[in-house]
Amino acid sequence: MFRGACDRARDAGVTLCIEPLGKAETNFINTVAEALKMMREINHPNFKVHLDVKAMAAEGKPSIPDIRS
Repeated sequence: MFRGACDRARDAGVTLCIEPLGKAETNFINTVAEALKMMREINHPNFKVHLDVKAMAAEGKPSIPDIRS
């Protein structure tokens, strides 16, 4: 379904994005890892991941690596 929608989106000059949301908001795609896996499986240039700090905080683990020395 997503691949077909992505082809239509491409024809319209649109990019579709999936946004992982916390478990309190949905039971589908709850983590950045799940969203990235889905994006890679769909493998279409018009399907991307949209990251949201609030949703990422709901994962309960740091999503941004600590680069301090």
